[in-house]
Amino acid sequence: MTIGLVALREQDEQLKPKIDGRDRRRHLQIWTVMNAVLWHESDCAYNRAFAALRRVLRVLRSSWSDELILQLGRLMHGREMTDDGLRERVPYMYAPPVRMMNARLAAMAASAGLRQAAPYPMASTSLSQLKHRVTVFERVATNTRLIGV
Repeated sequence: MTIGLVALREQDEQLKPKIDGRDRRRHLQIWTVMNAVLWHESDCAYNRAFAALRRVLRVLRSSWSDELILQLGRLMHGREMTDDGLRERVPYMYAPPVRMMNARLAAMAASAGLRQAAPYPMASTSLSQLKHRVTVFERVATNTRLIGV
């Protein structure tokens, strides 16, 4: 199962029941499988700086800033993308990440019985893209009983 943290808009406190499997109301059970693969933004200085920039841009958003972002996109990606494709991506420049994988989220996963098995960095395709990685979690067996021993 692959989950994108970017798709989960809940605050960390609301995410906790999903991680440990207590939230049965939702159709999407996120962390109750034996293994989970999590795609997420990395918690690094680059992403924190870019998130701050996106928060400022969100406050200042106007047709002028949309056009500036589109022009910068043309400079960076004009050869490989159409104007329609670039326009489609302008709103992303105003959207900071809800959360990044950090020590707090890793501790929350561990408290729910998930062990980080392997992190894999993902190649970034643009300077304007946040740095991502994929993390594989394994569910740690708890309260295992041997019957008949």
